[in-house]
This record gives sequence, C-alpha cells and structure tokens, in this order.
Amino acid sequence: MLAYEEGDTLELFRCLPRAYMEKDKRVAVRGLVTHWGELDAELVSEGDAITATVKSERTPDRIALRVPHFAEKRAVRVSSGDYDPETETVHFAGANAVAVRLEF
Repeated sequence: MLAYEEGDTLELFRCLPRAYMEKDKRVAVRGLVTHWGELDAELVSEGDAITATVKSERTPDRIALRVPHFAEKRAVRVSSGDYDPETETVHFAGANAVAVRLEF
C-alpha cells in the first residue's frame, strides 16, 4: 500500500517493500485522489541517501512518510520533519508540500 488516510493523517509508503528502495531506484505516485485532493509523492534512492517529495492539493493535519532503507539502516541525518527511527517514518504537521533528504 502506497498511500492511505488514517483520521487526519496522510500515511505514505507504510507498506513499501525494502527492495523497492535499493540504490538508484524510484517509487512514485502521481494524481492519486485522497480526502485532501490529488496527491503526488516520490522516493528516490541515490547512493547513501533517499530523497522524498510530497505535494497535496489541500493540507492534511499530518503527513507520515515512511522511508525504508533496503539494508535496514537508520538515517543519520534528516533534512526536515521529525524522524522516528523505530518506524523509519518522517512526520510533518500542517504542510501540503514537503521535501526531505535522509542520509544513511
């Protein structure tokens, strides 16, 4: 499952298999209709980093963006948001567009 709504939270990539994020791979969703309008989301694996972008027409209260590393590494640096290493999730509040880079 790439995206779903749980209450006032937009959950992204929660069930994404780790193999999808091997080096130099990309996973993207374009024009997915949600409670907050159309959604575009993308994860791009680049060497020892993963870059994520999310854009929604309207602003959810929260975005929970799971960013799994293919080798189960935890991020050592996260450019924005609140990172939970136990769930590999970056949390954002009150934003309809986010960009984050995680370095492993």
